[in-house]
Amino acid sequence: MKNFKRFVVTAALAVAFGAWAGEPETQEVKYQKLVLENEFLTVSLLPESMGRIDQITVKKNNYNILYPRHSLCTNYGSLLKTVKGNAFGSADTFLQRDLRSMDQKMNVEQPDTQTVIFSVKNYGGMPITMTRKITLPAGSTIIKTESQLQWHGKPNSEITPRWDFFLNGGDPLPSRSNLFIPLVRTARPGSRYDQLNRWKQRTVVPSDNFMAVIIPPQDLTFALIVDPDSMKQDSKFYTLSGGYNKKWYWWMAFMLPPQKMDPDEVRKYAFAAAVYPGLKNIQEICGDIAMYAYVTKRSLPWRLGVVMMAASPTQENTIQLKLSSEDGKFFEKTFTLPPLVPGKMHNVTWTLSGFPPGKYHISGNIPGKGDFLLPEPVIEIK
Repeated sequence: MKNFKRFVVTAALAVAFGAWAGEPETQEVKYQKLVLENEFLTVSLLPESMGRIDQITVKKNNYNILYPRHSLCTNYGSLLKTVKGNAFGSADTFLQRDLRSMDQKMNVEQPDTQTVIFSVKNYGGMPITMTRKITLPAGSTIIKTESQLQWHGKPNSEITPRWDFFLNGGDPLPSRSNLFIPLVRTARPGSRYDQLNRWKQRTVVPSDNFMAVIIPPQDLTFALIVDPDSMKQDSKFYTLSGGYNKKWYWWMAFMLPPQKMDPDEVRKYAFAAAVYPGLKNIQEICGDIAMYAYVTKRSLPWRLGVVMMAASPTQENTIQLKLSSEDGKFFEKTFTLPPLVPGKMHNVTWTLSGFPPGKYHISGNIPGKGDFLLPEPVIEIK
């Protein structure tokens, strides 16, 4: 019986290679693309490749933010072919199974011109029904993604959702100095305040839900903003650079904590990819409003400035700034915010006169957006 099975396998291979005449033929895989577009961004999606985000293009300068997916198919005959890809693009993956190299056709629904809904059963060959909604709202520089997982496998199974982005690093391999500055927020040892870390791979503070990469040559910042309800203890952001095909890329990802799933159980998580054109510094994101602070010390009294840029248009609002000292003193001031427009910065200033000596930390609130804490700068008034 074993000899018979070996004969059947050998015969099948002989038929496959018998249909091959000459050298194997290798061609680039041409993916069908769906496009979401507004006045700021063009977002290309791949329904034949796991519903990935293939490219995010900034219309202002025609800059492609992502390193696109690229796959080659080699045909050895009518019955045998292989597909090899660079495993790039951007989509969900799971630690139990790395899906970056895999292609799978998704069902597609487009309820309107700004939204695509992908769905499929047995996503990535796993017992999961995946439903993913991707939206590019009009007048914004933010791509919203909502994922729903329904488990069909064994009880008490564990999954670890992760989402990868590969940023275009340039061609050829350049010096990496001042090209990409990844930014994550971590706990400062022995302090309840956060600190900013650049060029480091770290675990984020559970209350923080963003990671940003500043791209100085392109005069923009790209950020992943995860829904705070999805971020829990042991959630992580990662950042790493690498080279491929004489080009280099920047990998950034977030990973949710391991989750136990029972049959028919449903889990949801959401995040947004935000682009901030013209913003070359960032210290905090409040809702989808990126911000940084500075202190002007050239003349007395000093002035505190807070620069903000929204990823989606806002109505007229207020911002409450709070300066808190380490010995318990605090001062508050509320400023009026005009409507914020993506791609345009707004600056508020506070004259620092009459403050007792000490070190002050900056925090505050924007109604409808949430609380914020600026790790930098810490203002020391002597």
